[in-house]
Amino acid sequence: MSAMAPKPLQGNRFRIGDYLVDPRLNRVTGPEGETSLQPKIMDVLCLLAERQGETLSRNEIIDRIWGVEFGGDESLTRAISQLRKLFGDTREEPRVIETIAKRGYRLIPPVLPPDQPEAKTASIRRGPRRFVLITGLIVLLLALAVAGYLLLRPEAPPRRAERTGIVVAVAPFIAETGAPAASAMAEELSTAIARSPLVLSRTTGAARERPEPMLYVLRGSLQRIGPQIRVNAQLADAASGDIVWGETYDRPFDATFSERGSVIQAIGSEMLLPLLRSVKARLTARPVTELAPWELTLLVTWVPGDEVRPSGPPVEDSYWLQRRALELDPDFAPAHALFGELASYHAMFHPPADTQGARERAERHAVRAIELAPYDAEVLYQVALHYRYAGDRERARALLERVIQLQPSHPIAPLDLELVRGQCDDGAAAAIARLQSLEQAMSRSNPTRWVAFAHLSALHLSQGEFTEAREAARQARTIVPVTWTAMPLAAADAELGQTGEAAAVLAEHRREWPNMDLHYFAEQVVPRWCLHGRRTPQVQASFRRLADRLAPRR
Repeated sequence: MSAMAPKPLQGNRFRIGDYLVDPRLNRVTGPEGETSLQPKIMDVLCLLAERQGETLSRNEIIDRIWGVEFGGDESLTRAISQLRKLFGDTREEPRVIETIAKRGYRLIPPVLPPDQPEAKTASIRRGPRRFVLITGLIVLLLALAVAGYLLLRPEAPPRRAERTGIVVAVAPFIAETGAPAASAMAEELSTAIARSPLVLSRTTGAARERPEPMLYVLRGSLQRIGPQIRVNAQLADAASGDIVWGETYDRPFDATFSERGSVIQAIGSEMLLPLLRSVKARLTARPVTELAPWELTLLVTWVPGDEVRPSGPPVEDSYWLQRRALELDPDFAPAHALFGELASYHAMFHPPADTQGARERAERHAVRAIELAPYDAEVLYQVALHYRYAGDRERARALLERVIQLQPSHPIAPLDLELVRGQCDDGAAAAIARLQSLEQAMSRSNPTRWVAFAHLSALHLSQGEFTEAREAARQARTIVPVTWTAMPLAAADAELGQTGEAAAVLAEHRREWPNMDLHYFAEQVVPRWCLHGRRTPQVQASFRRLADRLAPRR
């Protein structure tokens, strides 16, 4: 690289041909407009740019970008494929990224400063005129052949499913008198929101190429209130005008608004679940047979605050929505991920579902989901839940760490990671402290606090801290009363001599889980619940005592 070339891995913008690359925003701007990249894909591009012209081995790239993360090899393959798609490049006739057989990859065009005029940069999308004419003729002939085939065949195959149809348009935030400038807030929020694979985002001034039936608008303002900056944010359904989420964030005032990053991350995290609840409510008004795969899987996706108590234990039809999505698109990764996650959850409270065949089926769906979508944070999150319910601490932890790298504002993954790190093991005390800190940082209206309290209850129980476990479970149940918190609450009540209270809380969930067997749970499920941690025997002893008091063996 020349002396004028930037240092891409330090975050500086740079240019490759007609494309301006901005690593800070994970954004590439080219002739076709702006494209947001996943952070790891941007890291691969920056590494190739930093070593422009050199051949980097696959192992070197994986070590630099993924380290010991799970699935680095297939992730690199996917990253190279996405970059080639972005630049209109091909493996057979590369003009941007060249594959060097048995050696690795190299970036072909020079890396230039960001202010290099486009007219002086070497185009990476234009070939010789003769090549363009021949290519155009071939494309025309192929188009005519395809058109004839489509007219003559009896039925067209189903269209490949899209990942999502939810769009959040971010309006410019208004800075009132005395507040710092808010001009960058909309773009930064749009970038943060785009890191969720469930949501597409844009600024309100961006052009639209197609209708957006699930369109929401995020607006906000900044106010100076004495020594503080107050950020108000609201998310509205564009069709109805209904406000589906709103929150206020107070931060210490300074002229540069140094807390802007923490506010952007908080908004991106806390608006997501209310957004999904709103979309799910709209989808329930439509016939299921009209729903696309992403809509079907969203209906299955659990969102704190939208619980409906099931009418009975799980049966094969409990997976109908996932199966329907996979009939429409057999390679729709979210449906595979949710199939595995839900099956593993059912096995914890419904012994008839806890069979070797059911576990193997759940694992097949989980593995397939990762193969299909190694960069989809929500897919990886659901697979992490599958491994957590199956008792596989290491895989669950690796996947949760990867989710957070892909989507730092994921609303639940950081909480789950603390449980996985400390449950029934030596790291419980440190995990409790971090969870308490995360919960305190949340807005009081955030239903995700339920998850923090639920995990605190399980961690305290594993420490033998029964009073603290009961209090955390009670706090969780004031937000969302589900079976997951009923179990540690009942165990803690029984250890504290409150057998009647333990029986009452479990009775609430007998309609959902009529086959729940406390002895089976203590012997077969608690090792998975505890992720096979060192303190598993102590937790088993608590649940055995609960079982003996409420359901003594005959």
